[in-house]
Amino acid sequence: PFGQFKLVHEVAVGGMGEILLASDTQLSRPVAIKRVLQKFRTRPDVSRMFEVEATIMSVLRHPNIVRVFESGELEGVFYISMEYIHGKTLRQLVDRSREVGEALPPALVIEAVTKLARALSYAHGMTGRSGSPMGLVHRDVSPSTLLLGYDGSVSLIDFGIVQTDDELAPEDLEPKGKFAYMSPEQTRGERVDRRSDLFSLGICLYEALTLYNPFIHESKGGNAVEAIQSRDPSPVAERNHRLSPFDPILSKL
Repeated sequence: PFGQFKLVHEVAVGGMGEILLASDTQLSRPVAIKRVLQKFRTRPDVSRMFEVEATIMSVLRHPNIVRVFESGELEGVFYISMEYIHGKTLRQLVDRSREVGEALPPALVIEAVTKLARALSYAHGMTGRSGSPMGLVHRDVSPSTLLLGYDGSVSLIDFGIVQTDDELAPEDLEPKGKFAYMSPEQTRGERVDRRSDLFSLGICLYEALTLYNPFIHESKGGNAVEAIQSRDPSPVAERNHRLSPFDPILSKL
């Protein structure tokens, strides 16, 4: 038991939080509970990140962004109760495809990445109560934050390191997230805008089509960050000539 929720099993563990499948006993529905990991529960900065994520996600209403039901503190632990989507992340799908040596169907990739792009477009265009742009940047777009449901749904998850137009402390600009999916600006700890998420989207598209992250693969065991900052990925058509229509899109991203 965890307040009104009955925890069933662990779904995933991240750098600072865990996600668990749970049953909301009051509303009789399955939910995903995200809460701060035990070792970070005494750190106010981590709890603040969770609160910011919950506040932002509570106002996002889009079919391709996971929905937040409620958030708060239970038993001294900050938590977020979210829509539970039964499925797999794009990360799991790509890893499995690589394991069996079978590429993902391009039509599936188009469907998933198009919906991810729609979710980002919506988030980037969000305005505050005054009507002015909020300047939302997800900053953690990667195959791990794109969830594909068995029912055909596609959802962007994890706004834990989102950036807004609010004033940022220097520590808030320190690179957080997955380095192999960051824009060059983000790896340098600079303030970023929506274009940074689009750069990350491009890496996701490239990897979903080829099963390779271009910067990890082309660094040849070296530094992926250095590759991101200084190299252009080879065209996907070099891997499969049938993928040549994607090259102009990937080049722009």
